[in-house]
Amino acid sequence: MDVFLLIRRYLRTRRIALVAALFVAIAVAAMILITSVMDGFRHRIHTKVRGVEPDLTFRMKKPPRDHFEQVAEMLAGQMDKKGGVIAALAPRLVSVGFLFSRVEQARGPVEYRKGVEILGVDWERTWDVIPLERIIGDCKNPFMKFQGELSETRDVFREEAVPGVLVGEALAKNLRLTTLPKMFSEHPDGGATVNIGFTNDVTNVTGRLVPVPGPEEAWRVDGANLGCRVAGVFDSGRDDFDGVHIIMDRWELHSLRYGDGSDRPDCTTVHAKVIPEERARIDEIKAELAARFPQLEVESWKDRTRGLMDALDVEKRTMALVLGFIVVLAICLIFGLLYMMVVEKTRDVGVLRSMGFSGRRVIALFVAYGTMLGLLGSAVGAALGVWLVQDLNWVMEKLGIEVFNPAVPYRFHTIPTILDPGQVMFICGGTVVMAMIAGAVAALKASVIDPVRCLRYE
Repeated sequence: MDVFLLIRRYLRTRRIALVAALFVAIAVAAMILITSVMDGFRHRIHTKVRGVEPDLTFRMKKPPRDHFEQVAEMLAGQMDKKGGVIAALAPRLVSVGFLFSRVEQARGPVEYRKGVEILGVDWERTWDVIPLERIIGDCKNPFMKFQGELSETRDVFREEAVPGVLVGEALAKNLRLTTLPKMFSEHPDGGATVNIGFTNDVTNVTGRLVPVPGPEEAWRVDGANLGCRVAGVFDSGRDDFDGVHIIMDRWELHSLRYGDGSDRPDCTTVHAKVIPEERARIDEIKAELAARFPQLEVESWKDRTRGLMDALDVEKRTMALVLGFIVVLAICLIFGLLYMMVVEKTRDVGVLRSMGFSGRRVIALFVAYGTMLGLLGSAVGAALGVWLVQDLNWVMEKLGIEVFNPAVPYRFHTIPTILDPGQVMFICGGTVVMAMIAGAVAALKASVIDPVRCLRYE
């Protein structure tokens, strides 16, 4: 009890110790805030990536003409209907090219062009693998919203004589595209004029592989183009995806790319969705399937986005390391204060020792004092950090700080945060342990003080 009474007296008389506790609190709050924001960013980007990426992709090392059918036949035993882990399969044919739009404006027609990656899909199958309905529905621009109701059986590509395409919102803005067949602007006199700078007609241009006659197999690349209409605009939340991708019917793209009657593979890759209960062990599933089917090249969504996710992990570890040094500096301040207390309170220590305080009790006094400062700083820092994490966007708004602008990739509109209670406990526990160690180092010097020498001149 006497140890705690002395600690209380020291806390009341030495206000500078509370400054040290304040620095510890600021460092702890900063660590909680930064790690929560980094976790929030990682989760948000992870969600955006998973919104357009399949869980697994398969490709035969030598794709035949009926590529999709053969891969589906190989994986038939792995489907969830037969006790496997794959919920759905969908073919995808990929090509690169250009998208052109011609927009009538007041000064005359203006042509826009953009290099794109063309994704050929089967609408009814792709629906089961990636959430096309959601990303099309997420487009809030009234001039780009999908016209009509979406359903799995509705073929948005073949409802009219002109084949339809889906384009990303960022790409649609660049090329002045709309899902409406005509745009009107109102005159002051109440009349209407056609076309105020948008169109739903586009030209899809890609390279066509043409065989070259001769004894050996050879190919040349010719230009091929196809007029299309904008059937819908999707918003995946990723400008890096929405700005360069268009989606069209797989067989329309196959005909454009290779010509009618070609024996080229009907798809580039086969995409798969894993049942929700097994998605957490996607790496194990990939390894198992790759070992079971050596003729297939198997890739997971993590393989395709590993660079991005690794960069986020490195950034989080780097920030944690920097903030960890800040906490260490705050603990060093506590150590310095305790050490100076030992030097300044030599007489007090001598009195305590002469009154029967053993060396162990002196050590306990200063260790408990350092621990108390660590606990105080950690508690205040944890409360401050948790509050900032929960109300960070409100705080930024009140301070008038604009963190993001509309052009930022992934289009974050708010600062994402995820509060992990285990992480908060780890930060606070580590801080208290370091403060305890600082108190123990200072206590070692106090424990060896000779009370006779301390009181010689008193």
